[in-house]
Amino acid sequence: MRFFSRAPQSVAQLVERFVAIGTDLPEIVGPGEVRGYDKASGAMRDIAKQLQALGGEGEEALLKLMGHGNPVVRMRAAAACLNVSRDRAVNVLADICDLRAGKVSMDAMHALLFVDEFDLETGPKRRPV
Repeated sequence: MRFFSRAPQSVAQLVERFVAIGTDLPEIVGPGEVRGYDKASGAMRDIAKQLQALGGEGEEALLKLMGHGNPVVRMRAAAACLNVSRDRAVNVLADICDLRAGKVSMDAMHALLFVDEFDLETGPKRRPV
């Protein structure tokens, strides 16, 4: 899968690429392939930035992606939305990273640490609603 595209894209095309990368991540990146994972993660961050740069419609698309069925898509969208809808994004990240349920996502944990919403001993400071 080609991660980066220099051609201008619509919100729908950007969302489609974002979801495709997040959904296909296990097939794209094999166990222990840090470089491939970093490349895919970077592509998703780049797409999120492009969506935010488009303003209202792009931000709305990211907000909707926080409810996506795939946890990678949800997590990346929530991380991108911390400056748009902080409480909602923190709740999504906390749900993905809830230590009590035995679900730990290092990416979600790092996003929560960045906004001081994660304790290394107890997990997310807020519990999912």
